[in-house]
Amino acid sequence: MNRSPISPRHRMWSSAAAFAALASLALTSCAAEGSEQDEVSEDQAEGIEEAQTVEHAMGSTEIPDQPERVVVLEINLLDTAMALGVVPAGAALIVNTDELPDYLGEDVQDIASVGSITEPSLEQIADLDPDLILGAKSRHEDLYDTFSDIAPTVFVESPGGDWRSSIRTVGEALGVPDTADALLADYDERTAEVKEDMDLAGLTAQVIRPREAGAVRLYGPDTFTGDVLSDLGFEIPEQDWEDNGILEISSENVGDLAADRVFVSSDPTTPDLPDWTMDLLEGTDSEIHHVDHEVWIAGVGPLGAQEIIAEVEEILSQP
Repeated sequence: MNRSPISPRHRMWSSAAAFAALASLALTSCAAEGSEQDEVSEDQAEGIEEAQTVEHAMGSTEIPDQPERVVVLEINLLDTAMALGVVPAGAALIVNTDELPDYLGEDVQDIASVGSITEPSLEQIADLDPDLILGAKSRHEDLYDTFSDIAPTVFVESPGGDWRSSIRTVGEALGVPDTADALLADYDERTAEVKEDMDLAGLTAQVIRPREAGAVRLYGPDTFTGDVLSDLGFEIPEQDWEDNGILEISSENVGDLAADRVFVSSDPTTPDLPDWTMDLLEGTDSEIHHVDHEVWIAGVGPLGAQEIIAEVEEILSQP
């Protein structure tokens, strides 16, 4: 696993090492008494130096203060880890793809594949000898104990759920909670700037994903993409959203797709469907833009959010 040369984790490690040294000196000065209490204190000092307990969707897990070989089972967790300066040893791929998203940069070429996000390979994960596995309860709850037998495992609730909470959980697991908070603060500052500069008040937006059999999936304000667009100042037309913030409609309900700006996503399983969706939107006043599924739908992390902001800003800057 590669780390940024100025990663806050190094500063944290230095602080931990200094603390351990002070603890060692204190224990040495009391060694002459040889009491049982001194032995307990020594064990506690060693534990502080070597491990931490992280609360997450499956309970609590003791993990190394500085996990050196991380495996991630979701793209949003990969996005977040890399935004925090950590290049995992292994990662699961989006279904029907054979490489990780380009928007994450060249460092993804150094990451080993561990199967797909729906069918991760336990053998490939174990072969990497990880000291931390990051996954999602909604997808792999049944495999949590199996993963935990391989390495300490931390789960967020779901890949597309509360993405801010997921960033904080990953930050805790990687030992850089302050950096995670800083990423979220940067995001808030950036969306506020674009919102003010572009004056999007009253402008409606819709994120849609064409599906097979004439269905279209809409993403509401409680999804990752919907949340980012809302933070930028767009209004998302009201729908009877499902619990996951998504609504799947039939192609007959064309009116539900319309908005001032419609962002159409396609993925590797439906590469030709956006053109079919364009036909549905003919005759409406919607301005249509094709967007990258890997960023807008699968990204769900601080790097993906920044990519969406930049793309929206570019689109709205065009005459």
